[in-house]
Amino acid sequence: MKRKFITVILFLIIFLSCSNDINSQRNVYNTIDSSYQFRLQFIGADRDINQMRNEFACAYPIYVNVPLDPSFRFSYPNPCSPSMLNETFIFNVPEITEVQIIFTDSNDSIYFNPNYEKLEIGYYYFQLNPRYLSKSEISKDALSEFKGYKIIFLIKDKSYAFPLSRISTKKL
Repeated sequence: MKRKFITVILFLIIFLSCSNDINSQRNVYNTIDSSYQFRLQFIGADRDINQMRNEFACAYPIYVNVPLDPSFRFSYPNPCSPSMLNETFIFNVPEITEVQIIFTDSNDSIYFNPNYEKLEIGYYYFQLNPRYLSKSEISKDALSEFKGYKIIFLIKDKSYAFPLSRISTKKL
């Protein structure tokens, strides 16, 4: 009986120490992710670029590796959401390949990497926006924190880097 009791106590000690490690890892992940909400959505494999452009026009997306008609221009101000504080990207995966989307800080250190592995062929919509910036919380200090931050897309041995312009340079 005493042996069972000691075994149960040892098991609980080991379990609790492991769960504390797991919780601390979750907390680290949440503190990295808690400031941002991001979404990756598959649009489709055989999409007409003009149709896609019209569908996502309100998001003012940055087309990463998608060729566009040179005459295309966004209309300003945005009639859908003029105070939008997010970064929206549309990119094409030409073949099943590993895709990484890396978010770097002003020192080019990796701030966050959701690390999508292999994606199917087609067009994808990726949106990143600051979770904690509601209209009542927006301040120049909060936005200046993100100056110099970049988002980098690594798609099939090519990289595409973009400054987080709408988040960091939005005029208030």
